Amino acid sequence: MISMKRSKNILVRMDEETYEELKLRARGAGKSMAGLVREATATYLHGGILRSSDSLFSLEGQVNSGRKDGARRHDKYIYGHGRG
Repeated sequence: MISMKRSKNILVRMDEETYEELKLRARGAGKSMAGLVREATATYLHGGILRSSDSLFSLEGQVNSGRKDGARRHDKYIYGHGRG
């Protein structure tokens, strides 16, 4: 979650098609349009780097496939192809 302390307001203009798409995506994600814009901006500015607080990391350790080479051969196990 992005900290809102010491936040600044901005005005963003966009075409109607982009606005409607943003509205739909925000609704689908259960977020406000402003929240989605803040999240996208932070991702853009930080190069898409995941932080340990991101929900993806909550999945760590939830599944045990029993495979010892899962890190190295994940493409094969997930997509059915890959290196090695």
